[in-house]
Amino acid sequence: MQLTTSDRRLATGMWPWRRARSLSVRAAWLDHERYAGQRVVMRGQVCAFDADSPAGYFTLDDGPHRIGLRGESEVLRSYAGQTVRVVGCLTFKPGVGIFLDIEQLAPGKH
Repeated sequence: MQLTTSDRRLATGMWPWRRARSLSVRAAWLDHERYAGQRVVMRGQVCAFDADSPAGYFTLDDGPHRIGLRGESEVLRSYAGQTVRVVGCLTFKPGVGIFLDIEQLAPGKH
């Protein structure tokens, strides 16, 4: 069986990065209403708050700006303090916050 270009991209994990809009955490934070509902890729450091509790909270930080991360706590906990590249849908709920619903997460370059 011969793989198509799309199959090779999926197998290597490259494809999802290319279909998402690349944004900095700062750009997403500053213009969250514009990007809400869109599939984006961002790079930043995973920070954990109360990571050992069931109500643990994780963010993607880039300096003073941060976006809440929604995903599996065990996975996010394992990346706490590390720079990652993440793909997901950006959501915004007034009075609640700005969040990224994670589809894919991988180590990022510093």
